[in-house]
Amino acid sequence: MLPIALTIFILSFLFRSLDALSPFFTHWLIILGAPLPDGYRIPFLGVIMTFIIVFSVGALTTNIFGRKLLQFWENIVEKIPFVRRIYKGTKQVVSSFAKVDTKSF
Repeated sequence: MLPIALTIFILSFLFRSLDALSPFFTHWLIILGAPLPDGYRIPFLGVIMTFIIVFSVGALTTNIFGRKLLQFWENIVEKIPFVRRIYKGTKQVVSSFAKVDTKSF
């Protein structure tokens, strides 16, 4: 339940944050010559950018560079005393659920 809630929270945060950048992107499009009214909000910009970010992170973490980057991040996290305990506990819970799901079929 925690991974699902955390995923929904992160995706919602990304969507709202990136959707708030719509006027910024519109401004740059106007500068580049696009015939858009000032203050125009690009529809579904947050959804599109969230999809691109999630896809990019997935692509990076599935190759060798991503694995090394993830290992580097885990080494940093394991050096922080309080965060290390939370991270290890959450990782064990998530990995135990992932193992149960793969063995059930």
